[in-house]
Amino acid sequence: MKDVLDDFDERVGEIDTYFESLEDLEQPNARLVFELDHRDLEKGIDSEWVKTLKATSFLLIYNLVEAGIRSALGSLYETMKREECKCENLREEVRSVWIDQQFRGIDRHSASLWTYQEAAKKLVSHVVNQVVVAMDSELLPAAGNLNAKNVREICHRLGIPVATPPDALGGADLANVVTQRNNLAHGNLSFRECGRDYSVDQLRATKEQAVVFVRGILENIQRYITEKAYVL
Repeated sequence: MKDVLDDFDERVGEIDTYFESLEDLEQPNARLVFELDHRDLEKGIDSEWVKTLKATSFLLIYNLVEAGIRSALGSLYETMKREECKCENLREEVRSVWIDQQFRGIDRHSASLWTYQEAAKKLVSHVVNQVVVAMDSELLPAAGNLNAKNVREICHRLGIPVATPPDALGGADLANVVTQRNNLAHGNLSFRECGRDYSVDQLRATKEQAVVFVRGILENIQRYITEKAYVL
């Protein structure tokens, strides 16, 4: 789990560097200076380009959130596998998530009774033969839409505490991060249209809130692993 926290801090550092550069580019008299044929040339900053860079901030922030949560759950699942946890050893919440994952590949609208029967037989076989539980952090129920509410729901399902520091404000701004990220990903807004409505200060505040919220969740997961709260 230490690797997860270290990777998270490294990603935060990358975003901080991005915002420092973005803040410089937004200054009224900012200019680019570059060398061409041994001469220093200057070029003004295109305000439309800056709007695009500001919109990109939403992708960076969302990536930070999903990567952090996914990596932390991966650390939990790897710990359970390394300790050879069986279904009978798991606390009820974790067992329930594991069972759900056994049926994730089945389309409930089109799957036949036979498909469900085969999945159930495999599940029963795992339990009877005490197969080591294997869970997949890629199977997030809300991948692509991890706002604060969804993060808390994932934690609740596993019995992980969700309390975060007061200055995280409950991760309230993540709802807008997800909205803007999806608008950009699906082409509902151009990057310029998205970025024109936000200042660097607003985006930085959103980033800071996301960092505090996610770090709080990661620390909760770290304690959950340390205390072996995933077993009975």
